[in-house]
Amino acid sequence: MSTARKRILWLNFAGFSSIGSSHEVCRLLIITITIELQKRVRAQMVRIMLQPGLDAL
Repeated sequence: MSTARKRILWLNFAGFSSIGSSHEVCRLLIITITIELQKRVRAQMVRIMLQPGLDAL
């Protein structure tokens, strides 16, 4: 399942859930977004670290 589809499901869930649990949904969304950002940053860091080695070749 694509991340976009997951987000739509989460938004639907947030819409149908009670106000009490919507805080929990927001927290989970923030965690998910944070993990995605960390993955992207890590991938870029690896590229930056490998670049000098590739240039040397």
